[in-house]
Amino acid sequence: MDVMNLRRGLLMQMAGANKIATGTFTGDGTISVALNIGFEPDAVIIDSGLDYSVAGVAGILAISIAKGIVITNVTHNSTSITSFSGTLNVMKPSEDPWGADSATTNQNYCTYSDGVLTITNVTDGARTRFSNGQQFSWVAYKK
Repeated sequence: MDVMNLRRGLLMQMAGANKIATGTFTGDGTISVALNIGFEPDAVIIDSGLDYSVAGVAGILAISIAKGIVITNVTHNSTSITSFSGTLNVMKPSEDPWGADSATTNQNYCTYSDGVLTITNVTDGARTRFSNGQQFSWVAYKK
C-alpha cells in the first residue's frame, strides 16, 4: 500500500470516530511538533495542503499515524523537488505503539502524555523539518 492510499484509508475510517479533534499550526523549521489533542488518539493526519508535485518547499508535507500500526511521512528533499519521497515506520506488536523504539533514519515517531501527542523526526535535515512559516492542519480521532 502506498502512502497516499494509506492516508485515504485512514480518512475513511475517521467517519465512525467517537472523538475527533482538529487544529492547525505553523511550521517553525524544527523536526518536532506538539499537538494538544486532549485524548490519546488512534489515528492522526497532518497535512500541509500543498500540491506534492509542485516545487518550492523542502520538508514534511504530510504525516499519517495509526497507533500501533504505522507512521508514514511525505516529504520534499529540497525546494526544487517536484516528486515526493516518503518513509514508512511499521510497528511490531512487541514495540512501542507510537514507534519510539522502531524509528530509523528520516522516520517519525511519537510520544503521548496528558493529552499532548508530540511527533518528532529521528534525524534533522531539510526533508525532515516542519518548514518554517508553512501552515499545517491536523485531525485526530479515537474509535
